[in-house]
Amino acid sequence: MTSPTGLTTTGTDCLSGIGVRSRRTAGFTLLELIAVMVTLAAVVAVSTPMLRNFFKSRQLVEESRRILALIEFGQREAVSSGVPIQILFDMDLRRLSVRREDGFVNIQRAFPGPFELADRVEIDFNRFPPLWANVHALTFLPDGTPAPNNPPLIILRDQDNTERSFTIARIPGQLEYLLLTPDDNRLQFIQQPQINQIPPAGIHLR
Repeated sequence: MTSPTGLTTTGTDCLSGIGVRSRRTAGFTLLELIAVMVTLAAVVAVSTPMLRNFFKSRQLVEESRRILALIEFGQREAVSSGVPIQILFDMDLRRLSVRREDGFVNIQRAFPGPFELADRVEIDFNRFPPLWANVHALTFLPDGTPAPNNPPLIILRDQDNTERSFTIARIPGQLEYLLLTPDDNRLQFIQQPQINQIPPAGIHLR
């Protein structure tokens, strides 16, 4: 085959020339690679704080649900066992546990736990006094009703952002505790008793 310059070329030469041109146009230039890396870095820089806040929010949600599930377990256990059951919040050790109010331990009917409180999550009992030292308690009587000296609400907050919170509370007239968001209108019906109106702690024999 004769080229426009007058030189004779073979079919193999033509194909190899096409292959060379194809290989040259298929790759990326250095500037293109740099542009892609800069774009990726910008995306990571923008999305990292959003992802961090997302995971922190999820941690607070999951911890709130876990504590609510433990409270519901204690309430059911009080009914099934026929004895008062307590959910203890040891804020010095940041630990949650379940026990009989009289302290009796049945090795054949062991309770789950203790459970460590999640990092960066703080619990606020809204100035409600502890049972002893820095240990708060929710007590459920054998018929499933909350003890009169139970705190009416428990607030869980993100230590890095105290505006992010959930409230575990019992609405007056109801037996169960609910998980409420800060904008839930039912929070206005929860009344915090005066300190001198709180019944003293003690063994409930019912």
